[in-house]
Amino acid sequence: SHQDIFQNTSGTAAMATGGMGDTLTGIIAALIAQFKNVLPATLAAVYLHGLAGQLVGATHYVALPSALIEQIPKLMTQYSQRPSTSELT
Repeated sequence: SHQDIFQNTSGTAAMATGGMGDTLTGIIAALIAQFKNVLPATLAAVYLHGLAGQLVGATHYVALPSALIEQIPKLMTQYSQRPSTSELT
């Protein structure tokens, strides 16, 4: 059986805090529910989670899940306005 390996390039050590896995799970579930295509939605969610963590981590020693969640709408807007290169929809 052929299995793909994916590497996420987003994220920061500031995300090493309680609740961060739950936050990721929620983002994954939301994108799968919205777009239905499981693999691309999951990959996008993981990257988005890390990117939001980087934004929060740039100004905070610890990236709290609540602060990370606040970044998601802004990032979704920013990335939804870019030309599509994925199979997310």
